Amino acid sequence: MSYHYGARKKKFKNKEGVFEEAYYAVSKSTRIVEIKELADLLAYRSSLTPGDIYSTLIGLSALTKEMLRDGYKVKLDGIGVFGVAITSKGFATEKELDPKKVKFSKVSYRADKALVQELKTMKYVKELPPPKGYVSKRIKEEE
Repeated sequence: MSYHYGARKKKFKNKEGVFEEAYYAVSKSTRIVEIKELADLLAYRSSLTPGDIYSTLIGLSALTKEMLRDGYKVKLDGIGVFGVAITSKGFATEKELDPKKVKFSKVSYRADKALVQELKTMKYVKELPPPKGYVSKRIKEEE
């Protein structure tokens, strides 16, 4: 299967300070695959039931949160390593940098080398524009 992309026009300032426009490729994901569907697909490829796999994936999610919160990195073979990135303001002395001044920044992710190599071999297909007269409606999720 191929990965879809679209084109987006971006304005930027070149080295001479002159504004230019150019088109760049942007990712176009077809949809999000949720945990329930992953469980069904994995069950189809194994001797386990969808319920067994779903429970395991939910457990993996909870355990990953716990490990990250406890200061560990989590490595999933074939996927990559997850960790926590932190931040703080700069201080003149180390003594001024106390725990109350350190904050969570984001979850970091470093892809597995085998995954990166696999993705480097992807084929790309340009997404077709919507048909003339097509009207897109966004459905608001019920809260």
